[in-house]
Amino acid sequence: MIDFKFDEVPFRRGMGTINASGASKTLNGSSLTDTEILLREAVQNSFDSRLKERKFDEKTGTPVSKYLPLNFSIRAFNFSLDQMVFIQKLFNSENSDSYYAKNVQKYIKTSSLNIEISDINTTGLIGFPGITEKKENQNFANFVYFTGNDKSLDSNDGGSYGFGKAEFFLYSQARTIIIYTRIKSESTSNYQSRLIAVSMDERIDNRCWWGEKKQSDNESGVYASPILGKLADEIAEAIGMNVFNEMQTGTKILILNSRPRLFPQYENGNEKTIDDIFRYDIPQYLVHWYWNKIIAKKVIFDIAYKNEKIELDNPYEVYPYKYFINAYKRLNAIKKKEIKADGKRGIEISQERPSVKLGIACIEKTAPKKSKYEELIPVLKTSQPLVAFMRGIGNIVYYGKYTVGPENLNETCFGVFACDTKSFSNGETEGEIDRYFRGIENQTHTRWEHKNDMFPHNYLKTVENKIDLLVRSNCLFEEIDDSAANISVMIQRTLGAKLLPYKLPVGGAKKTLKPAVQIEAKASNKKSSIAKTGNSYIEIDSKTNEKYIYVQYKINVLKDKAVKISNIVPKIETLDAGDYFEDNGSYLKFSGTYKKDKDGTISMTDARFPKIFKFPEICYFKIRCQKDCSFDLKIDWEEVDAQ
Repeated sequence: MIDFKFDEVPFRRGMGTINASGASKTLNGSSLTDTEILLREAVQNSFDSRLKERKFDEKTGTPVSKYLPLNFSIRAFNFSLDQMVFIQKLFNSENSDSYYAKNVQKYIKTSSLNIEISDINTTGLIGFPGITEKKENQNFANFVYFTGNDKSLDSNDGGSYGFGKAEFFLYSQARTIIIYTRIKSESTSNYQSRLIAVSMDERIDNRCWWGEKKQSDNESGVYASPILGKLADEIAEAIGMNVFNEMQTGTKILILNSRPRLFPQYENGNEKTIDDIFRYDIPQYLVHWYWNKIIAKKVIFDIAYKNEKIELDNPYEVYPYKYFINAYKRLNAIKKKEIKADGKRGIEISQERPSVKLGIACIEKTAPKKSKYEELIPVLKTSQPLVAFMRGIGNIVYYGKYTVGPENLNETCFGVFACDTKSFSNGETEGEIDRYFRGIENQTHTRWEHKNDMFPHNYLKTVENKIDLLVRSNCLFEEIDDSAANISVMIQRTLGAKLLPYKLPVGGAKKTLKPAVQIEAKASNKKSSIAKTGNSYIEIDSKTNEKYIYVQYKINVLKDKAVKISNIVPKIETLDAGDYFEDNGSYLKFSGTYKKDKDGTISMTDARFPKIFKFPEICYFKIRCQKDCSFDLKIDWEEVDAQ
């Protein structure tokens, strides 16, 4: 067994830039789960550190650089008894006054699950292996010692604040991680392994490092430097980590006693286990946030749970990611100028003042379906259109939902937006737009929020408005001519069933129903009126498969008057019988009155009577159809004095 003990260096003023409590609070209130935040932060850090491979272009003979695929793995395992003995010795657990003995040791058990998050084909945590104030190549110092340092806006990296790494600690019951990294020196081409342990515990508002004590050349004083070289490899192997091969570079982070702060629940109220999270949640989250990188093989994911390999779904085979992928392929084809944006399924978004290109958005239409991921990922539990908003490097920041009609649409769409990585306005430098969108990410990288105090132009508002128009032009519910033939076609197309065609107008039958509303208006000399506009649309409830028809009416109301509707009853002719009748609700039932807002949203008023209209209105009367039939509406109404 290796005869070595860590030096322990607790937090002091000057070591790092924010305390443990402050770092953890930045993640509270996020719409994402602990597991999502952890995965997104880990993959983001790894993706930012990808290695480039230099090759020669066969046609031009000039050297070109290309990123290598990122190998990203997550492995869960328990410590063996031998590993437990070594860890207790390594952290010098016999010292009862130590930070480890007081705050960490009680959480280190053979029964607890540890997670090793690893990347290969990355640079590793390069830079000086200690506290430094250098501004370049200080990835090691930024990750290990500092929190809250903003990366330069000139960087193309996905992260910006450094707060997200707090999730590595929050996902540990011990609030402690072991960092093992391997780098290659650019100057000497030598490889170096580094290993250090770090604790950041918001519960006691303290931090601690374990490594080799060294004296800083600045005001930081004594600090814990990482263990270097062969000894770092030996320690990593002794505690159960997978050791890097001789020519490999990358980073591995061991999260001790891993679990989220609060276990999520299933819809039935049962609490999930770490087993559930590893087998089901993590694979689904990876597909949801990285389908584009999986398809392009930019990231190769490998998940192992107690030596069992966990497979990821093919994004093409999980609704709705196939449609996001198709939209993304069109976006890239437009970006490469292989095709032109047609203005219908793909648009190039620009700002007029100042004149600058902001990015590209593309849409893919489809019929709505139920997603197998919707219980875990609530944003998928809708038939409304969704758009994935990406930075130029292809990282999905968030999914935006657009409400274009009633919740159960017959046709929806899925889209992507990616900001331009190179464009800039007059007086700015290349990459201005990409820097803008990175600069308006919130601290957990889950939303774009324009900041007036930082940026003079609200490019985000322009993007959101243009995408809103694109979505609505593609995915608005379909209004159709209110003829029975067209309704029949719509029903057949929606249900996919072969229905008997209607041959008579709606409300027709062998004996045409009298248009009671118009006749009543003439007989009573009413000045106000209620009349069909000829528009209607159909909705299918995805859960119950019930069919609803929305029939549009125009209500005209004179000044100082009001229209009072006391009842609405569907009058029908079934396809199986030849007689019409006033239904008792077993075939047709009035379900409520709906209005269309200025933005196109259909919102319900209520289903109660009497219903008073004091102003001219365009509204929809919603009818539930338990059986396919032609029908008309008997509307009992009167003109009254406005009060």
